[in-house]
Amino acid sequence: MGELGGAHLACQEVSQIAARAIEDNRVGLAYLEKSSRYVPFDDRVNGQFRYYRPAKIIESAFGRDYIATMDMLFETYARALPRMSDHLARKHPIEAMEFENALTGDVQRFPQIRDDEMRQSAQWAYRQAVRARACDMLRCFLPLATLTNVGVWGNGRALEYLLIKLYANPLDEIQTLAQAAQYELSEVIGPFIKRAHDDKGAAHQAFLQATRARQRELSAQYLTQGNRASGDKATLVRFDPDAVDQVVAAILYPASDRPKADVLARVRVNIGEFRDLQRHRMVSAERQAFTTALGWETNDDVREVAEIHADYRQAMEQAARLYERLAEAMPLEAQYVVPFGYRVRYNVQLNLREAYHWIELRSTPQGHPDYRRTSHAMYRAIQAVHPLLVEAMTFVDLTPDVPIGRLRAEMRRARRRASTT
Repeated sequence: MGELGGAHLACQEVSQIAARAIEDNRVGLAYLEKSSRYVPFDDRVNGQFRYYRPAKIIESAFGRDYIATMDMLFETYARALPRMSDHLARKHPIEAMEFENALTGDVQRFPQIRDDEMRQSAQWAYRQAVRARACDMLRCFLPLATLTNVGVWGNGRALEYLLIKLYANPLDEIQTLAQAAQYELSEVIGPFIKRAHDDKGAAHQAFLQATRARQRELSAQYLTQGNRASGDKATLVRFDPDAVDQVVAAILYPASDRPKADVLARVRVNIGEFRDLQRHRMVSAERQAFTTALGWETNDDVREVAEIHADYRQAMEQAARLYERLAEAMPLEAQYVVPFGYRVRYNVQLNLREAYHWIELRSTPQGHPDYRRTSHAMYRAIQAVHPLLVEAMTFVDLTPDVPIGRLRAEMRRARRRASTT
């Protein structure tokens, strides 16, 4: 019955660490998270910036330093936001921008626009796109303690397993979130999630905890410490050498009356109709703990504004110093202080269908420059070993960078906005 009944769960004001713990569970669940790209984090709520304050840190000898470092990161971000907007407006002035008429599809530079409504829409879209780019470039300052909201939908089975994994997480915030989530879900689908924290659920939680502990033991025992840094944005670790034959066989098999092994033995390369396999989003992801050990990245726009660049370097170094001290005493909680600008190493396993969906979607001009570069690297890595399989990837955008990439999307928003006023 747990497959047939579902519920929506709203998780509000949770840290990025908690959000990642929720969203690590892909099968059977759908998510919607507040953007850290288009929403500025320069305001205070009741006099405080919006970041999580773990009791374990706050009540320790590190409490003052934690508050001071978090406030410093948010204050530096807030100070940089108008500077970055001004820089982008000078670097990419509205007069040099091309605007698409959402009704006719015509594209004009701003000085050529004569229609008043179109001109107002262009000005509004430009301001929004510049602000989005500024937020994009400055989210590197935000720590993983930054608060966010996550909406979750799932059926009873998937939500029950989500609760089990949240209960098994060693962080207090996430265990508290599990308790709150179970209470709320019990009001609407109680029978479907009752085993999340009963004897069977507790045994499952203990199994997950023991497995993680054993993984850490084996890692310490067998993996020697070496160079953690890597200059590669994406590395193709494993692939199927016969992937082309496998894909063609999969296409032909439903229309055949032959055994799969026979189809596979007979196929020859012909992949022209592969574009139907672009839609479903299914990725198995594994990531390492958030740390400052891999260093940070600096985007071009931050580098081009001397004051912001200097503040960024100082902020990253101060956050790293606190992280290193915290990591000795409480390594899990230390992750809260790591800013977005630091690197994290993760592994994803995906099939060709999802590779199409990922690379084509995440390479669009309005995408964040960071994940656009990763998507480009993934595309080239697959192309190097199976060029035929990416020939149909016609929507991948390999433009290195699109300076005000959200301009077309904001023009569409401007048109919808004008039609409702």
